[in-house]
Amino acid sequence: MAPVPTGTGNRGIGLHGGEPARNKHFSGYGKRPQGAGRRWVQPRQEFDMPKMKTKRSAHKRFRAQGSGGIKRGQAFLRHILTKKSTKRKRHLRGSTQVHESNTRAVRAMMPYA
Repeated sequence: MAPVPTGTGNRGIGLHGGEPARNKHFSGYGKRPQGAGRRWVQPRQEFDMPKMKTKRSAHKRFRAQGSGGIKRGQAFLRHILTKKSTKRKRHLRGSTQVHESNTRAVRAMMPYA
């Protein structure tokens, strides 16, 4: 019988056999420190949950107010302005509150507002 090779060779490259491919950020399970007893338990690693991301489109369109409401800009003042009366355009200036039926959806898009 031929001797079985004991070197590392191509371990972990194929689909079967060898060590499984490791995550480059995973440093492996902790080993016992020198002099630790046999009943040593690795301390639990503390980690933070990933941060929730704000929808950038919502961040650009809405602002949270101190009173708890959400402020938004008015629509219909970007183009085709010649047919709109001066009074209509004047009343469209400024900002207004998001309607209460849409507030929950906007808050979901901006978790830290």
